[in-house]
Amino acid sequence: MVLIQQSKRFVYGNFFISSKKPTVPPPPTGNKPYAIEILREFAATEFIGKLYRNTGSTWVVATWSTLGQEPWFGIYDKIRAAPFRVLHFSMEGSGVWEVQVLRDESDETGSYIAVGLKV
Repeated sequence: MVLIQQSKRFVYGNFFISSKKPTVPPPPTGNKPYAIEILREFAATEFIGKLYRNTGSTWVVATWSTLGQEPWFGIYDKIRAAPFRVLHFSMEGSGVWEVQVLRDESDETGSYIAVGLKV
């Protein structure tokens, strides 16, 4: 039996809320507080991934309690049903992506927050 090691692919960036998709990404913050491990790609413009948060010295799987401390999440949580507000992810090197979903998923390591992104 041959064990095949799969390499993990990550993208980095930050979340923000806008009433429509901006034509220019927001200015960089100097660091990328979030990483998304790409788990499933449906097309070059759409994928789902596992959300990680930068703690300063390491990357950890994001939890709902840590997201709840973020200013953008508080706004998103209050207005997510409003059709005129959209959560975006400003991806390093790839521009602005629209967040389709934030939901619970799990794998062999435990539960995590899955993020669905689409251009």
